[in-house]
Amino acid sequence: KGSEARTLNTHHLRLYSASAAQAMYGGGYAAIKDRIALNVIKSVTDSVVARFATEDPKITVLTDDGDYFLQEKAKKLEKFASGQFYETGLYETGLEVLRDACITGTGILKIYEDPGNPGHICAERVFRDELRADPLDALYGKPRSIYQTKEVPRECLAEWYPKHATKIVMAGRLQETGIDERLSDMVTVIEAWHLPTRKGAGDGMHCVCIDNAMLESGPWKRDYFPFVFLHWGDPVVGMWGHGIAENLSALQTMVNKLANVAHESMNLNVPRIAIQRGSQIVKTHLVNVPWSVIEHTGPNAPQALVWPSIDPLILQEIRTLFAEGYELEGMSMLWAQAVKPAGLDSKPAQDTFNDTQSGRFMDKIKGYQRMYKDAAVQMFDLAAEIDERKEKAG
Repeated sequence: KGSEARTLNTHHLRLYSASAAQAMYGGGYAAIKDRIALNVIKSVTDSVVARFATEDPKITVLTDDGDYFLQEKAKKLEKFASGQFYETGLYETGLEVLRDACITGTGILKIYEDPGNPGHICAERVFRDELRADPLDALYGKPRSIYQTKEVPRECLAEWYPKHATKIVMAGRLQETGIDERLSDMVTVIEAWHLPTRKGAGDGMHCVCIDNAMLESGPWKRDYFPFVFLHWGDPVVGMWGHGIAENLSALQTMVNKLANVAHESMNLNVPRIAIQRGSQIVKTHLVNVPWSVIEHTGPNAPQALVWPSIDPLILQEIRTLFAEGYELEGMSMLWAQAVKPAGLDSKPAQDTFNDTQSGRFMDKIKGYQRMYKDAAVQMFDLAAEIDERKEKAG
């Protein structure tokens, strides 16, 4: 099941990047001649990301009948969240997570403490193939155990865990990446989380290990994983969503076939010259030189023959399929390109048009905004844990 999912994710990456990437790591792209000429999936995905990039979600902390001091605390939390968003580059990372959600169905954001700089909060994009969970445990989308497999530079890992430096030097890789391993010195690190059965139960676990050593092991007190999941299409079963690449793969196949027909028609449409039999024309005189003379016998001069290159219906069908790709994802090409329809000149009419398009897209907008809210909550909790640890250390 895991290998099938990874193969499918790689296929969706190929559809977006219009090349034969070997894996999610991006190695081994195909030659230019093998790439998709008219990429509907990339066009729709990039339009979605561009539309979401026009606005940075802000965090507002509300109190319930709070006094002055509680309201001041809420304002400080808002400032803290805003500062962390900019310090971690969350708005840029969030757009990358959104693009991942469009391609593979689920984008993943990780909020964690930098092991190389204790006390510093980081926000990192995580590839979907890095995470694993038991299918039965994740049947309803809420697993209690999850595992992240990641390639980490050996020297960085040894710096973070100096007590295990000897083991780290000897550690190897546990997975094939499809990339020439001679170009880097990486170690496969597996990080695992198990949620507590209830708040304060004390049976949650967190550990970091390599193939020959346990680098870190301790309790996990939070009732959620350090990940924020953004689904383009919510999963019906399991924890992985459905993306634009999956939704439009059949339509992309149809566009590819029509584009190939148009391309072959263009290649076959070369000029030809009709010559009357017996006209005694020397064929070497038919050259691409200005003011060249062609001598012939008889009343009929050589005639250039040019046929229509492409059937207009093919080009029209390609345009129709492109527009249909946008419509299937809940938007029009005009809205995606921020172009007003012809004849829609009044401000109220334009507002109504934009509201109608945004209404079809509202669940996506809310999901994107929710990602930043969940990220802020995780940053609050992580900052509290860091402060608590510093207080205990004195």
